[in-house]
Amino acid sequence: MLSKERLLEKFSNKLKEEMGNMSQELLARNSGLNVGYIGKLERGEACPSIYAVYKIALALKVKPSELMEL
Repeated sequence: MLSKERLLEKFSNKLKEEMGNMSQELLARNSGLNVGYIGKLERGEACPSIYAVYKIALALKVKPSELMEL
């Protein structure tokens, strides 16, 4: 079983991979989420809600399950 910290680190890495060259600002605008929150997710400092994962996945044009492949 993964620790919370390790789980957030893995999510952060997957998010960065899926973002590619997309900026935090663009992802925030496309997802309707706050840029500061996107930054925290990217740094592994926040745990996303299911709704946030869904909104991010829509903005990245991937399935939510792809962001959760850890």
